[in-house]
Order: sequence, then C-alpha cells, then structure tokens
Amino acid sequence: MPGPSTFAVLLRRGRPYFWMVVIAFILRLALIFILQSYEITPDRIRPFWPRLESQGTSIHVPREIKEQFAFGFEVGSVAASIVRGDGFSSPFGGNTGPTAWLGPVYPYLCAAVFGLAGSYTQLSAFLMFAINSLFSALTCIPIVLIGEHTLGRHIGIRAAWLWATLPWFMQWPTTWIWEMPLSALLLSLLVLSALRLSKSNERKKWFGFGGLWGLSALTNPSLLSFLPFSLGWPAYKLRRQGRSYLAPVVLAALACSVMVTPWLLRHRLVFDEFVFIRSNFWYEFHLGNYHNSNGMGWGGKHPSVNVLQYDKYRRLGELDYVASAKRDAQAFLRRHPDEFVRLSLRRMAWFWSGTYLLYSATTFEFWTPGIVFGFSTLSLLGLLLALWRQVNGSTLFLLLLTFYPAVYYITYPQSRYRHAIEPVLLLLAAYLIYELSGYLSAKLLPSRLTAEV
Repeated sequence: MPGPSTFAVLLRRGRPYFWMVVIAFILRLALIFILQSYEITPDRIRPFWPRLESQGTSIHVPREIKEQFAFGFEVGSVAASIVRGDGFSSPFGGNTGPTAWLGPVYPYLCAAVFGLAGSYTQLSAFLMFAINSLFSALTCIPIVLIGEHTLGRHIGIRAAWLWATLPWFMQWPTTWIWEMPLSALLLSLLVLSALRLSKSNERKKWFGFGGLWGLSALTNPSLLSFLPFSLGWPAYKLRRQGRSYLAPVVLAALACSVMVTPWLLRHRLVFDEFVFIRSNFWYEFHLGNYHNSNGMGWGGKHPSVNVLQYDKYRRLGELDYVASAKRDAQAFLRRHPDEFVRLSLRRMAWFWSGTYLLYSATTFEFWTPGIVFGFSTLSLLGLLLALWRQVNGSTLFLLLLTFYPAVYYITYPQSRYRHAIEPVLLLLAAYLIYELSGYLSAKLLPSRLTAEV
C-alpha cells in the first residue's frame, strides 16, 4: 500500500509526478483566487433557510447560524462544535446534540483548521480549499500508477496531465468544503493497492490495505460498496497463482475493523444503540423516494433549508428523526414498489447522462449534461475495449463502476458523487481516445502514402 514515503520518493525532481502535482496544485490555487470562493456567504451558496420564520414556526434560527452554515454545510457546523468544546455534534447549526450524520475524518480536519485560523473565517476557508486542492493534485500519482498496472504507463501519464490541467476536475476542490477530493484520492489508492496486492500475499501489505480501507470508511462510507471486490479480486488472483490468500484477506478485514471500531463504540456510548459510521442513510433515501417524487432528492425536506424540519430534528433528536424518515420511506416502498423501480432506473441513467445537473442549485458549475454524457460514453466504451482485450485490472474497473454508484441509484444522484470514480473514468476515456487515434492513424496513413506515390 502506498504511504507517505512512497509519495516523497515519487515527488523527487526529475520525475513526471513532481510537475504534475505542482502544476495541478498551482492551477487549483489560482482558481480559488479567481472565483474568490473563500468569500463564503449565504448569498453565494443559495438557497438556505427560506423565510418560514415569519409564518408562525416554533423556532427562530439566529442570523449567525444561517451565515455560518454556508461554510462547509454540515462539515463546518460539526467542526465549529468540536472547536467550541461541544464535541461531534450539531450538524445544522445551533446546539442540537451529538451526531453521526457524517464520518469523522473530514470534520475533524476542518476543526483542526478552525483551531488554527479561526472558525468561519476567510483564512479558514482558503486553507480548506488549499488542502482539498492538494488532495486533488496528489491524485495525479495513483492515476499514473494505476495506468502502469493496467492500461499502460503512457495512458496513465496522459490521464494524469488531463486531471491536472482540465478545469472540469477542479470544481470540487475549489468550490465546496467537503470530502470529495479526499474520497477521489483514497479510492484511487485503494484501486492501486488492490492491483498491487494481486501479485503479493505479504501480510504486512494486506494489513496496511485494511488500514487504508478503515480510513476511507471513516471519510466516506459510500466507498464501502467497493470493499468486498477490492479484497476478493486480488484474493482470486492469488488463488489462481496457487498462493495463500485467506490469511491476507482476514488480516485486511481485521485492520479495517480496528480502524472503524472506536467510532462505532463512540456511537454506542453516545446514542445507546448501534449506528454504523453514519446515521442518515434512511433520511437520504427518503429525500429521493416519495410518491410523485422526481427522484432527485428534494432539498425542501432538509433541515438545512427548512426551519420546520430543523425544529423537528432538534425536538426528536437525530436517531428518532431518521427513524421517522425511515418509516415514511418504507411505507412508500410498500405502497408504490413500481414507482421506486422506475425512479431507480431513471437515476441509474441520470448518474451517467448528467441529467442531475438540470436540478442543481449550485451557482457555479463547470460540467454540463452534454459534457458529462460524452465523458461517460468515452469511459464506458474504454471499459468495454479493455474487457474485450482482457487488460489486467479491467474486471476490477467493471466491479468498481458497477457497484460504487448503486447507493445513488436508490437514493438520488448529484454531480459531486461521481468525483470519487472520475480518476478511473478518466483513465478509461484516455485509453479509448489513444487506441482510437492509433487505429485511425494506421488506417489513414497508408492511404496517404499510397496517394503520394
């Protein structure tokens, strides 16, 4: 598993990784200043806290909470709570008690920045965007290395330069204080590690792989949909080689469990019941699934934009609030199973076509549905070509692209949810373009030479 020392070695001058990372980081910093995204106000991120307070609601949300929630949304609110000494709590502002709404890694990172540069300051915002930009820039390295193990080093280098320089891949690190860039880096490292471990049953490396999975799970539990396949695929490869595989897999699972268990124990102590990393799956499911829903996750039901829902969340407490959403969602499933299936199939298509952007409330968007659809088409055709040619790792890519988005097919898709798999998508798109250009050159060049003769 690549660690800090690996990154240090790869970033030595004279190696292509160094300039990829440096240029990628500089371009992202420049974009932060161009967009002035560190100047976070409710007017720049709309629409929060609709004017329902004047309609006789039972709770008044102070102005400062509305303004602060524009910084990192739930992440910023939890980070501020940690810095205040209230612990991991209050994801929607105010003081609403302990939470399991988020995984702990990114909010604690944000809290560290708050402790250094102050809560809800422009300096804190800039530092968080800079950290995100660093995560995004470092992703160039696993892109190249994944290419080396699969589609070819030349494909990896081309894809990494595209990742470094195209503005389409700079949006999330420079405009949203959230874990998307870290998730993309971690998932790329997990794919790279699985590829490497398909040739090694060294127990130390497998244990480290499990530790990386634990960190990833605590950052973004949605990545766990890929966990069984990232363990099973290299284990299958080892078995085909006649090498031991069961003990390495067990060690990896043990290491992941060791990483995750303290957080689960925290939930047990705080909530007096079992909660697996995040508490809000059924609530998110509810946002995208109700009778006559468009399937895109209506934000009007969210405590961050609806003070009635905020009041309900505060009164019931987080787990009872989510349980209420779960009851509504299960009632919808019982009464309208056919509607749920239709919505899920539409979301599956929308995830790849970019249709979700038509429902986006963000004020700044590099992607358009046409670009997303074109990118998806190139990537999926590249995957088919790699599978047809039986390229090493192509089955692993197939498993990743099949199962990672599944949770968004049944809840709701957003453009930011794709970012974690975009390094792999970019590799496959670059592979298709390279092979297609080579094929066309081979076909056209002889005809030109013949014509000249």
